[in-house]
Amino acid sequence: SLFGEVEDADIPEPDIPDCPPWRTLEQLNREKEVVGVYISGHPLDDFRFEIDHFCNADTSILEDLDEVLKRKETRIAGIITSAAHLTSKNGSPYGRFVLEDFAGAHEFVVFKDDYIRFKSYITQDWFVMVQVGVDSWFNKKEQKEFKRLKVRNIEMLSDLREKRIKTINIDIPLNKLDDALISNIKALCKEHQGDVPIQFHVHDTETSIEMLSRSVKVEMSREMTEALESFDALRWHIKKA
Repeated sequence: SLFGEVEDADIPEPDIPDCPPWRTLEQLNREKEVVGVYISGHPLDDFRFEIDHFCNADTSILEDLDEVLKRKETRIAGIITSAAHLTSKNGSPYGRFVLEDFAGAHEFVVFKDDYIRFKSYITQDWFVMVQVGVDSWFNKKEQKEFKRLKVRNIEMLSDLREKRIKTINIDIPLNKLDDALISNIKALCKEHQGDVPIQFHVHDTETSIEMLSRSVKVEMSREMTEALESFDALRWHIKKA
């Protein structure tokens, strides 16, 4: 009947399709898009080594041009969060990009020859190290000279280990040197073969010996640095090119 009892319909739950996991950067970008901040990490977390060893400032310093002017070099790592390739009123191409790091963000503008030189790097989501200085320009309208930031160089963060590491120096106290440590170092070097030479420094209170290995060279990958950090019996540092 019209008002008779009706059995509940058995409606199956919809199947959730399998989706590939997001890349780390995509996940972080979506987090920031939704809540305004990164939640599960920061895009630069994978480049802590490069930031610690090859950079000497962050974006906060760029608010003070006099402080930048005092420095011989100012090198800042970051991710390009926006990029634009534009044309001025007189027909000259130029570029704008925002570099974001752990401290904040800063917008850069590059013109003329600098734009031609660096335009391939002005790409969103690229991880770069920007070397900046201070330049001056004369404003004809106001008849006054102004200081401004100038991009002097841009490099990919992913290239810095290969380009800027000359040797790895490994320091081992003689009383810590044994067959097991030697075997572990050999295995590590074999696993991470590359082009970077290793120099060993073995010492005690009376003796100090330095040996540059001519046959063993390694790739200074993240896995290699993490493995070196795991050795309690040695200390290590890089010599920069």
